[in-house]
Amino acid sequence: MEVGARRRSLPWGDLLVAVGVLGLGAFFLEGALSLRVLPSYARIGPRFFPVLVGVALSACGAALLVQALRGVRGWP
Repeated sequence: MEVGARRRSLPWGDLLVAVGVLGLGAFFLEGALSLRVLPSYARIGPRFFPVLVGVALSACGAALLVQALRGVRGWP
């Protein structure tokens, strides 16, 4: 470590938000994939929108986690 160099601390609040959003996405995906779907539905059934929301939440949570691990701070 260089003289005078400061070690950056992890933004724990941002990490907590990222993990929370990832957990919420996993919760939506688990709930959506456990829905029973009748074979009468062609392609888009009652499981489509919850899966879409779960995937979107998981992607946002992953992006937030990467940003937090890089040390990018969120706006207060």
